[in-house]
Amino acid sequence: MKFTAFFSLIIIIGYFLSSCSGGRQRDEDIYVHVDFVGAERQSLYVEDVFDCVEFIPLETSYSCLLTEEPLILAVTDSFVVLSNMMRDAFLFDRKDGRFVQQVGKRGNGPDEYYFLVFDACFDQYHNILYTNKGDKWVGINIRNNKVEDRVVRPKISDKDGILSIVNPYRMNDSLYIGYVNNLTGKEKMKLVVFNRNGEVVKYYSNTLFYEMEKEELISFCPGYFYHYGTDLHFYGGLYKDTLYTVKEERVYPKYSIALNERSPYETWGTSEYDSNNYHYLIRMMEYEPYLLFSYFEKGRLGPGVGLYDKKRNRTLRSESKDGGFLFRESKVPSFLPRYMDDNGYVVGYWTSAQWMDFMKGQKGLIKIPDALFSVKEDDNPIIVIARTRK
Repeated sequence: MKFTAFFSLIIIIGYFLSSCSGGRQRDEDIYVHVDFVGAERQSLYVEDVFDCVEFIPLETSYSCLLTEEPLILAVTDSFVVLSNMMRDAFLFDRKDGRFVQQVGKRGNGPDEYYFLVFDACFDQYHNILYTNKGDKWVGINIRNNKVEDRVVRPKISDKDGILSIVNPYRMNDSLYIGYVNNLTGKEKMKLVVFNRNGEVVKYYSNTLFYEMEKEELISFCPGYFYHYGTDLHFYGGLYKDTLYTVKEERVYPKYSIALNERSPYETWGTSEYDSNNYHYLIRMMEYEPYLLFSYFEKGRLGPGVGLYDKKRNRTLRSESKDGGFLFRESKVPSFLPRYMDDNGYVVGYWTSAQWMDFMKGQKGLIKIPDALFSVKEDDNPIIVIARTRK
């Protein structure tokens, strides 16, 4: 009995000492749990989150035809760049939607690119769009359409392919950082910092491993980087549920979004895996006072949007029919973000078919923005650009 009491006292003293010394949890290791599954469902309105919204019908011609599901690659104060999936990229004037030029050229030439992999990486500070050239990236200035950067793709492992690191994020004039897609389930690196020659100068360790049973199963993500304040942040996308702050010494978790009750990686790479059983993120970006995210919901066709209110510690998900933001003051189709950047631009689009279907039921009952009067059924999409509140 005396021994038990003495042993308990030792434990209490040890706990107290560790709490007051080196065992104290560091501030960097304290992160926010965002409750996705238990989020409140309600109508989310554009006017409550964004300062202003632009509607830009894009010019339509044989030189710049876009598919119904184009990729938004870049937005600046003057231009928007979109592409057909993994194909050509087109530059449009942001003011009036006028087609300006095709960005670069697809082909096998020295400064031509093979294809654009999902969200080709855009360096907004230098107006350079990085395109895929197999063993390297070709950086094209979207303003003058000249190649101004060439970066060799680092070789990560023996099974390394062109999708291991999809995009280079430019950190400064000489270094880039990329997300390592763990295609084998055993990659030791999560992030790599490298120079133009593809030489890895630093890496951050991976901690998530899985057994790959189906060799033909390939799933990859570009990895998303952004600046908030003075810090660089990163998240892997898809089923990755954690957003990190990237520091010199290591990466620190900042937000964890509980997307699924059961982790997809319990069955990832096996015959049991079924993507329809899980939610997954499309994009995520931090603003003030919100963490804004778009996602695909399991069992539902199409994306949805949600936000985490940092001040109120509250997670909200849209309950609108198609999952987007509603317009309180303008009765137009809802707004689904498909592109976000750290300049505060949140961008989506309506296809011309969506717009025409919407208009058929209106019959002059609403005020239509002047720019949308001339839209025809087979036209290029209407770009919707919202700016977050300052």
